[in-house]
Amino acid sequence: MKQGKIAHSHTRMKSFDCPKRYYMQYIKKEPAGQDVFEPGRSLHEFAAQYGKHCLTERVKTDITKAEEIALTVISKVPLEKQDDFMALVKKFVDSHKFAHENIIGIEEEVCFDRELLPAPWYSNEAWFRGKIDLIESIDNESVLITDYKTGWAVDVDLRQLKTYAWLVSKQYPHVESFRVTQDYVRLNIISDVVVFNRGDLDDWEKKILKRCDAIEASVKAGKYKAVPGGRCKTCPYVMQCSTPPSELMVTDEASATLACKTVLVLEGQLDALKSQLKAYTAEHGPLIVNDQEFGHFISHGKTWDVDKFLQVCPDPSHYLSVNNTKAKKLSEDIIDAASVPSEKTSFRHKKYKEREI
Repeated sequence: MKQGKIAHSHTRMKSFDCPKRYYMQYIKKEPAGQDVFEPGRSLHEFAAQYGKHCLTERVKTDITKAEEIALTVISKVPLEKQDDFMALVKKFVDSHKFAHENIIGIEEEVCFDRELLPAPWYSNEAWFRGKIDLIESIDNESVLITDYKTGWAVDVDLRQLKTYAWLVSKQYPHVESFRVTQDYVRLNIISDVVVFNRGDLDDWEKKILKRCDAIEASVKAGKYKAVPGGRCKTCPYVMQCSTPPSELMVTDEASATLACKTVLVLEGQLDALKSQLKAYTAEHGPLIVNDQEFGHFISHGKTWDVDKFLQVCPDPSHYLSVNNTKAKKLSEDIIDAASVPSEKTSFRHKKYKEREI
């Protein structure tokens, strides 16, 4: 398959954590489904238009204009996600005020050629690109960079923060300090600010160049090896990933490693299948397969009236339990005084140290 000139980005580099995903997404251009990126993609479009309007009009907020912009953008959102999009818009407008006197750029397109010199976004010279949601001036030598996130998980991506700081450092050579944060719009949470000085980014630039060279070498060779990991859970192409045969036996380190990779892929495929079945049975009703019924079922249980329970129970201490979820609400002094250290071993897999880039 013929491949045109590559324009790298943080998203593409992250996708290359699994070269097979990179191949499916950027070389084969296999559709991932619009729902995968919505309503987040449209919220970013709304935020850019709304922020630029506030900047042009020199106002901190404009609810009327926000509604007008939202109605023009919502047509791109799948019908079943339009309510979620409008809820995100409301949260964004209610919680964001634009200090126009400090704003340097909104949805700023930063693009460089292979020599890391500025290049037009849509050009044959474009080699590395990034869109920065918001850049604000702190003083003559410091800026604040904000990246909007629309998902449910609070998972700070340090690679992205550092890459955005690097991009802005190339765009604004007079700036020495880069404060970067992620704004979780849905949850109204701002992550802790991470500070990078210009000197901190020299090694990062070398790693970015090394990763881009690896991508280009893989594309040139036409080799894209799958690298199973925790990312399989959210990979839109996991159903197209081949897995070893079910008769795989774990007898040595090589077969054990292969088994681990198989588990990661199968778990991702299982989650994807369950998600599809959940949507299908919600619309078409339950399915009976052999002796199992798949569908949405009401769970029956009891909720307790605490005051009445205390009235009828002579000694409630015999019926109460403490777990870690409840204990986290207590003060550290109470936890230290009332808890006993314990440990247990269980088989599972957890996230290991992620690739640096």
